Amino acid sequence: FGFDPGNFIGNPDLKPERSKGFDLGIEQAFLQGKARIGATYFNEKLEDEIGIVTVDFVTFASTPINQEGKSKREGVELELYAGFTEDLTLTANYSFTDSTQPEGDEDVREIRRPRHQAAINFNHAFFDRRGNVNLNFSYTSSQTDVDFTAFPFESVKLNAYTLVNVTGEYALTPWLTLFARAENLFDEKQQDVAGYQ
Repeated sequence: FGFDPGNFIGNPDLKPERSKGFDLGIEQAFLQGKARIGATYFNEKLEDEIGIVTVDFVTFASTPINQEGKSKREGVELELYAGFTEDLTLTANYSFTDSTQPEGDEDVREIRRPRHQAAINFNHAFFDRRGNVNLNFSYTSSQTDVDFTAFPFESVKLNAYTLVNVTGEYALTPWLTLFARAENLFDEKQQDVAGYQ
């Protein structure tokens, strides 16, 4: 089965992907429960990963296959929560992901998998919680992708970026709330898929 009947050749021998993994985490509260930290380690292996190969470079007909070898993903996630007051809180998280996909006799970095991601979130409620303002900073490190816009399809680097988002709301009545949101406040250029902005 495929998305383009004229250029896509089905593969009746295709097998489902299989994965095995585990994660191990710990969380600790302190300051009488007003703050907590957590850490998690994760590890996963994927077999029979489904990929697409071109079988005719004149018509660019392609077919799905099960790739040989294993894709590996492992990393660490860290979390922090702090309640400065009942109305002012901070949450922060960071993740490190090392992911590889099999290619020939060596493993290569998996595409569209940033190594580092982090976020900090401030939330402030006011006027007996009728109003709320949220400020979010998020960071995504550089990553690799494949540029499918021109043949031969080559590996490209997608730059790191930092986003700032702000949301606010205020309940005028129990049935009517004003809401405003500003995403990517500083107009940061970001790209998570090559060729798609």
